[in-house]
Order: sequence, then C-alpha cells, then structure tokens
Amino acid sequence: MSVFFVLKIYKVNAIISRYKIPFLIALVVALGIIVVGSVGYWLTAVFIFAGAILGILFLDLEYAMNAYIVDPDDDKSGIIKEFFRKKNIAGYFDYINNHEYEFDKLTIRTVLVQVIFWIFIFYVVNGAGNAFALAFTLSVGANMLYQQALELLKTKTLRRWFWMYNGVIQDSFYYVYLVGMLLTFVLMIFYV
Repeated sequence: MSVFFVLKIYKVNAIISRYKIPFLIALVVALGIIVVGSVGYWLTAVFIFAGAILGILFLDLEYAMNAYIVDPDDDKSGIIKEFFRKKNIAGYFDYINNHEYEFDKLTIRTVLVQVIFWIFIFYVVNGAGNAFALAFTLSVGANMLYQQALELLKTKTLRRWFWMYNGVIQDSFYYVYLVGMLLTFVLMIFYV
C-alpha cells in the first residue's frame, strides 16, 4: 500500500466521520417529508432527497464564503483558498473538521440569521410549492440544530453563534435556546 493511498483513505474517512450523522438527519427529513406529505411521484421523491442532501453542505460552504467574500485577508481564509486552488476538497473538509471552532465570526452561524432562516422555513412549509426547497430548508434547519448541539456539548457554549450580541449571556440560556429551537423545529415538521 502506498502512502498516497493511505492518505486518501484518511481524507475520505474524515469526510465520512464529519457527515455520517448529518446524512442520517437529512435522510430522516427526506423520508419524513415523503411519508407525511404522501408523495406519489418518484421524481418528487428524488428532488426531496437531493434537497435534503444538499442541505447538509450548506453550513460548511459558509467557510468558503467567509474565505472569498467576508474575510479574504484572514490567515484561515488563505488556507481555505489554497485547498480550492489545489482542488483538494477532501483537505478542505478535513481542515474545517479539525479547526471548526477556531472560526469566530461567521455569517450564517449567527442567531440573527438563524431566526430569519426559521421565518423562511415557516413560509416554505406553509407554501404549496417546491419539494426541493422544502427538503433543503428543513435539512439545513435540522443540521443547524445538530451543529449547535454538538458545539454546546464540545465547548459548553454557543457564544460563537451570539457574537453580534455584546452583553453577557448566562450559560443556561444556551440550553434553553437550543431546546426552544428544537421544539420550534418539531412543530414545523408536524405542520408539514
């Protein structure tokens, strides 16, 4: 076995370890929409699965957006740009997996954007429309909750999500906030 093959397997394993739970979340969201929504056409089911799977990647594409648009002069942005310049996508995902909590002020991972996104989810769920958009938004919402819960378990804070707020936040508030958002999400799922 060559060293390059072992490194390639390591990178693939890093991607699989990062996305196995989000993939299961997206799968449950897609199956829930299909079952609850009584989807009868196979093409609609394909769009639902595609939207749910693309919803997984939405939060991680924020790092690339941050590198190219929001803060292109940051050191971490230079590293991310280098991964894309070399077309090393597995390295990009490995890097954000290992350095995720070192990114302080992200755009999508803020409470303000999350509240706006939940309002958007409410309108998509209430609309009579696009199955792809419904699956995409519910998958992003579910994976956003998963990312918050994971961060709260690992770092004991969600301060990175509340960086726009300059005041002092009690640690217990983060748990209350996460439970409230989870209940909101569950109510929206049952409303589909």
